[in-house]
Parts: sequence; structure tokens; C-alpha cells
Amino acid sequence: MKTLSNESLQSAFSEKILEQKRQIVYEEEKLKELIRFQRYYNLIERGESFYEEVALPELLYLPHSMKDQLMQDEDILPYVRAWMELLPVTFYTRWVPKASIEKREPFHYYMALCISKENLALWPVPLPPCVRTSPERKCIHTILRKNHEEVLSGKHLDQGLMYLEKNGYRLSGDVMTMYISSRIEQGQKVNYHYAYFPVETE
Repeated sequence: MKTLSNESLQSAFSEKILEQKRQIVYEEEKLKELIRFQRYYNLIERGESFYEEVALPELLYLPHSMKDQLMQDEDILPYVRAWMELLPVTFYTRWVPKASIEKREPFHYYMALCISKENLALWPVPLPPCVRTSPERKCIHTILRKNHEEVLSGKHLDQGLMYLEKNGYRLSGDVMTMYISSRIEQGQKVNYHYAYFPVETE
């Protein structure tokens, strides 16, 4: 019977520990998603608006679409597929540039896959040059509502921006939104998204 060296044993232990950590975090991400959805569905059903100050962790994100059109860059697609394999550790987002919101450039947004820097340590996904970083930041978190046929536009952010202005906040960066669900209201399909407005205090 061959005896493993200490180096081999330590390597095997490290691999097993990493595997267990990944499994735990993966299940935690699914649990957090369920808890979020339960809360949001309740708020949507009751028709309640809400705004809360939260800390958004440092994120890395991989842009893959401008508005709803996939970027025609063959070099990006293998990375997109690799990131998609890690859902829900990675997740889909829309990003609206601050300059676009402030009308210093035409309104636009891009879609991206995201991963937290903390989870990147456990799942070292490939990082192409186009990957961007969003630092840890204070945000106002809320829910956006839009008709299914509508393209996301500045008017869908107006209510959140009004809240910021009324409560002494100043927008400090790009707004991130994430899809929650769709439902039929008065015969019309409506989409709900949650949004994070990065802020500074006036």
C-alpha cells in the first residue's frame, strides 16, 4: 500500500475543503435568492413601494449586450458561456451609466453577467479585458416597474431619482438593475426589476 506524502495529503485536503466551501456558498446563494423573491413578491402583491439604504459588495461584471442586442464579438462568447455555467453564483444585470442618466450622453444601458469579488475567490472564472469592476458602495435599493413591451428608459428611473433628491442623496455612479419577475395586471404583462442607485450624502 502506497503512503501519500504530506504534500499530497495537504493538496487533497485543500481540494476537498474548496469543494465543500463551493457547495455551501452555492446553496447559500440559492437560499438568498429565494428569500429575496419571497420578500419582493409580497411587496409587489401589496403594491407597496420601498426604498432602503444597503451596502453593495465589490462586483466584477462582464458586459455582453448593448440594450438587448448581443455584442457581435466572438472573443467574448466563450467567457459568457463560462460565466453562465456558474449561475446563480453569477447573475444577470443591467447597468445604466451615470452620464446617461444625467443626460450628458444618449440614454442607453448594457447587460452583463456579474460575480462578487468574494465568490470570485472560490470560482476563478476567466476574466477577459472587457471585465469591469464596481467597488463596494452605498446604494438606495428599490423596485422598478415597467410594461413588458417597453424598453428600459430614463422614465423608469425617475421615481428613484426623485427619492434621492428629496432625501438628501446624490447619485454617485452607474445604476444596476436585476429582473425579478413578470405578472399580468389588468390584462397587460408587467415586468418588475430591483434597482441599486449608488449614492453619496449631500
